[in-house]
Amino acid sequence: MNLNRISNLAAAATLFAGFAFAQAPNPTQTNIPDAANGPYPVFRVTGVSRSVKAINYNHRQGSTVVGFAGTSYAAKAKGEARVDSKTGATKVDVYFEKMPLAQTLGNEYLTYVLWAITPEGRAENMGEVYLDGDHAKLLATTELQAFGMIVTAEPYYAVTQPSDMIVMENVQITKESGSTTGTIGPIETKFELLQKGVYNTLLPAADRNLTKNDRSDSPLDLKEARFAMAIAATLGARRYAADTMKKADTELYNAEAFWKSTKDKKKVQSLARNVTQLAEDARLITVKNRQEEELAAERQLSVQKVTAANQEADAQKLQRQRADELKMQADRDREAAQRAEAQSAEAAQAARNNAEKERLDAVAARAQADQSKMQADQAKMQADQAKMQADQAKMQADQAKMEAEKARLEGQRQLDEQRAAANIERQRLEAEQARMKGLADASELALQKAEAEKLQLREDLRKQFNLILETRDTARGLIVNMSDVLFDTGKYTLRVAAREKLAKISGIILAHPGLKLEVEGFTDWVGSDELNQKLSENRAASVRDYLTKQGLPEDTVTAKGFGKANPVADNTTAMGRQKNRRVEMVVSGTIIERTMTISKTPAQN
Repeated sequence: MNLNRISNLAAAATLFAGFAFAQAPNPTQTNIPDAANGPYPVFRVTGVSRSVKAINYNHRQGSTVVGFAGTSYAAKAKGEARVDSKTGATKVDVYFEKMPLAQTLGNEYLTYVLWAITPEGRAENMGEVYLDGDHAKLLATTELQAFGMIVTAEPYYAVTQPSDMIVMENVQITKESGSTTGTIGPIETKFELLQKGVYNTLLPAADRNLTKNDRSDSPLDLKEARFAMAIAATLGARRYAADTMKKADTELYNAEAFWKSTKDKKKVQSLARNVTQLAEDARLITVKNRQEEELAAERQLSVQKVTAANQEADAQKLQRQRADELKMQADRDREAAQRAEAQSAEAAQAARNNAEKERLDAVAARAQADQSKMQADQAKMQADQAKMQADQAKMQADQAKMEAEKARLEGQRQLDEQRAAANIERQRLEAEQARMKGLADASELALQKAEAEKLQLREDLRKQFNLILETRDTARGLIVNMSDVLFDTGKYTLRVAAREKLAKISGIILAHPGLKLEVEGFTDWVGSDELNQKLSENRAASVRDYLTKQGLPEDTVTAKGFGKANPVADNTTAMGRQKNRRVEMVVSGTIIERTMTISKTPAQN
């Protein structure tokens, strides 16, 4: 391979993507957000439940031996390890034989890695199993005391997540020359594995050929370095960890040039292994930075949704107040129309009374005329005058009758006009009331929509929390449950896994101002009441202190211990006691509380 070929390999490495979420360190792997919308593909892991023999190598109890048996992938493989538990560390000296070349199990596999699996399912890389022919030796150390061991085929030695290509598992030895000592027990634990073929499926064709078509005499460490660089570059490390990748490119260039010029395997192996470690560091930096980008985008989107919902709710409130004012004005107009109608009726009645009075006056006048005529017979000399007076009186009476009839007709006309006007006004008011009712119904619908969005936000938060820790929705709020395994045994010190999960929880809460937390600690019934009460208070306080250090306001987070009160499971069983040892975070706040019951809309009614 010439120097131009080396440069082309370094450039082609930038095409590989997606390994970000496949090998992020345990135990947060499955909680990484989906980055499918980004420029890089994503590898996924599959949780596999396996029965592993875990051994507690009792502290400072001397050394013991443990065997290894091959799986269906390497049926003839076998081995033995001597485990020595001393102060500060456990030493493991292993020997394997009859192992096939890793690449015979798949083009993407170049080497083997020895893993320690804890009872909680956490995997720790104990070192590369470097073949010499078909056998290998490895001297490793670990801080663990109780663990099982497996050997997997991997693309390079510095991986942090085991593949599902398990070729050997530890087994108990019982023989005269030496037997396994220690506390031995089967542990059903679920640990995450990369499926076979995932590299060849998602790697660009140029990078797949790095292992498939490489039949050169290059050292295995150099091949691993090339493959590790391709994985990190395709993930996007040249963007998210540019400085580290630049150093790795330089180291890889030097290793390739040194191998071409000197063929010194020891020097090339030293350079290549440093390249592999730099590539893995760049991959982990990229995982962290991509997570932070996605969380920041999610927080910004949540803030925008809450702001829009609040603005719409305020607008609907103003609209409903306006509708109430218009309704009150319509009621006042209706009362005024009713008073006007009553006044018109009184006026018409007065006109009728006047007409009747004038008619009676006319009758009286006619009676007086008749009396005058009778007097005319008695006084002939006054007859003409009386007749003239009578005719005049009659004319006046007729005129009065006509005036009375005219007044009656005019009063009737005015009454009819007033009734017609009142009827028109009543119809207008009824139409206005119907319009006001429509506006009120629309305002009610808007309020229901705002409440529905608040409930949707509550459900969205529950789902986000549930991706990190078990979360349930209760009348008190969203209760996020932290199990006992996230603390050191019998202590209140937060483990690394617990801090990572709490950091994600705090990030979500910071994105939603208005939320508050009540941290509550609980224990099982083992031990005294005073000891359990103190432990529950300390664990709750540890969680509260860590959350406030992540930026949560101190006045929004409280902590309280309840000791062995309020168990959620049977304390007579180990499983029940483990469930009772917990810390619960009650998430509440006005932005997610239920303030009304959403009813049917007017159209649905």
